[in-house]
Amino acid sequence: MAPRVPAAQVKAYERQRYELQQTRASAAKSAGVTQEWARLHDRKLAAADANLKPVALPMVRERVTPRTAHQGHSNSSSALRLAAPVNFDALNPKAKKALDDFEYFRLRYFGRRSMPWAIDAMTRLDELMRSPEREYVVINVAPGVGKSTLLHDFAVWETVKQRWIRGLWGSATAQLAGIATKRLRSTLGAAYTVKAKLKDATHGYGVDAEATLVADYGRFRPVDGGTWRTDMFVVEQFDEENYDEKEPTWGAFGENSEEIGWRANLIVWDDLVTKSLINGTLDAIDRHREWFDDVAEERLEPGGLFALVGQRLGANDTYRYCLDKLITDELDFEGDDIQHAAPMYHHIVYKAHDEELCGGHTIASNNKKALEPWKPDGTGGCLIDPYRISWKKCLMTMRDETKWETVYQQGDSSAQDVLVQKIWIEGGLDNRTGEIFNGCWDEQRDWCEIPLGENGEPNKDLVTYMVVDPSPSKWWGCIWMAYDPHSLRRYVLDVHRAKMQAGEFLDVINGQPVGLAHQWVTRAREKGYPIRTMVVEANSAERFLLQYEHVRRWSSKFGVDIISHATHQNKADPKFGVQTIGGIWRQGLVRLPGLARPVVKPLVQEVTTYPQGATDDLVMAFWFGEYNLRTITTRTVAPPARRAVPSWLRRDGWAA
Repeated sequence: MAPRVPAAQVKAYERQRYELQQTRASAAKSAGVTQEWARLHDRKLAAADANLKPVALPMVRERVTPRTAHQGHSNSSSALRLAAPVNFDALNPKAKKALDDFEYFRLRYFGRRSMPWAIDAMTRLDELMRSPEREYVVINVAPGVGKSTLLHDFAVWETVKQRWIRGLWGSATAQLAGIATKRLRSTLGAAYTVKAKLKDATHGYGVDAEATLVADYGRFRPVDGGTWRTDMFVVEQFDEENYDEKEPTWGAFGENSEEIGWRANLIVWDDLVTKSLINGTLDAIDRHREWFDDVAEERLEPGGLFALVGQRLGANDTYRYCLDKLITDELDFEGDDIQHAAPMYHHIVYKAHDEELCGGHTIASNNKKALEPWKPDGTGGCLIDPYRISWKKCLMTMRDETKWETVYQQGDSSAQDVLVQKIWIEGGLDNRTGEIFNGCWDEQRDWCEIPLGENGEPNKDLVTYMVVDPSPSKWWGCIWMAYDPHSLRRYVLDVHRAKMQAGEFLDVINGQPVGLAHQWVTRAREKGYPIRTMVVEANSAERFLLQYEHVRRWSSKFGVDIISHATHQNKADPKFGVQTIGGIWRQGLVRLPGLARPVVKPLVQEVTTYPQGATDDLVMAFWFGEYNLRTITTRTVAPPARRAVPSWLRRDGWAA
């Protein structure tokens, strides 16, 4: 007598054979049984249920009409596999409703009850899917609330509504993305209704599903041998639709994929950002961002949706990088054009805990309001999901303030971990401490605008200077500033942060000075407030500036004294180091042009994320100025005496 096959293996075989629609040989191999046993078992099941036929039986392509649409829509696998794609007019009323109602779609086919935040997120995504333009969105949500499952359900919903869709699922690695597309494929081919997990059913989060997708909408697995791999698959189309099989319905890709071979209407990057990435070197972060700009974003078709989804991990993560991207009418911010900048990415964010709605908690709270989930209209509780992220879980996580503020509250970083808090710049009431801050914005001052004195007249006591943190291969940070010795205010006039060569900062072309430094010096002279001092990091000053004759001649002609600042001697000094500049921001002594926010945004971004930010060039430059402020304000630079100028110097355009 043949050995008895354990019940677990029998169940595994039946699932692979009938639910996942594998061939007999493949199902037998997966379950660890012989093909002979599998053949006899299939025959036994067929005898017990004449309607049960495995996937190996020939499938016919049939036309489904309103008259025949509901014939055979039982739970038998034969009917499910033989049903061709069903046209909209032939759908039953509940199937039609599910195409318009995502919440009902999830409940009917997956047995999942949706939290208010999930419905809100998918409603907003569906609106973006209907846009005729390319739309980009960042979705940040606390971990553990079913984000990936929600994205999976949304991708299935869109595929059912639009079988012609081309989707791309991405993750940090192709292997992780492949797990997601395998799940998509299994869902679209499932022949049995989903049963709720006991724990979910007990807490009211899940119920048994009412129907299957293939029962209501027809089969999705092609009958003509189309691609049906775990990492790439094609769904069956309606006969009257033209479908290019070279472009799979869904494909899985990672940042480590050699290339992304096609464009898509719906692109989902789930958990692309990792700790190893944001803790990597600046070069590694730059390479990642270059890949993201040139490869990941470029795969989107017109009218498509690009979604970058996950929880925040730090101030310099890819989510922040995307949220800082702007769409502008001009490549450079000039004059009024800076007002035309708009964010490239929409931002959908859900915190674990909404402090503004919180009415107080205890670990064993019986407050019904506190046990209700958060709602977008503010009528619910303060927790996004009281079951998955309870108040006790929140208290446990709050012990690590940085983790709580970033990963769970979706902030750039903890307020205690950064050089300058955002509330100091924006102004207002700090709910944590009860303090009120004036902020740092001069709302009516524009880019490069010299502030007037308190009496409304030009302030002749202002001292203007520039601070520079150069780099041979990375970003330069340059700030043009003005200091009022009476009010102690530091006015930011212009900010420049970019990758550039030394010649782009200051050079001579055809005998004429050119570059950013000369532009600022010329502009300052025209406004009647000449720049007398430029502070530059010591090593860079010798390497990029002072070694050149044309720089020394320019400095002498225009009366600009170049001060070399030794960064590493005092950077960490508690009395003179970088941390000392936080106090003047807190007091509102740093003044920013409110009408030129995009111009100064890089500076604001760096000071509010230092030392966790991706770059600190502008922070260092600002500190150079503060450290040398006494020297800047007390040093008198007399204009050079006029004397006979050699003819060769006059010809070069250097004569005053």
